[in-house]
Amino acid sequence: MEGESKNSLLLLELLWKLHRRYPKARKIHVILENDSIHRAKTVAESLATEAEQRFALHFLPPCCPDHNRIKRTWQDLHANVTRNYRCSDMSELMKHVRYFLQKQNRQNSRYPQAA
Repeated sequence: MEGESKNSLLLLELLWKLHRRYPKARKIHVILENDSIHRAKTVAESLATEAEQRFALHFLPPCCPDHNRIKRTWQDLHANVTRNYRCSDMSELMKHVRYFLQKQNRQNSRYPQAA
């Protein structure tokens, strides 16, 4: 998901997107970090509705980078794209971010990582 800032509304937007994408799924499991936006009151209230009982939120243990492979991707993204960027605006930066992530996805699909 993309947004101007990282907040609980961005998480809710992702959850609604998953809800629409998988209409027949009885349960949608989402793995999250222990970020405060994931535990915000707005998220809890939104997930309290009957329709949203389909979601099971699973929180990773705090300070467990070995269980959170996405952290490595974010570190690589920051090191190679966002650190000291020279983009004129956010849309240009996001083009570089999308390109990097697409490249990573293609590379990872060719070389699956062991669990």
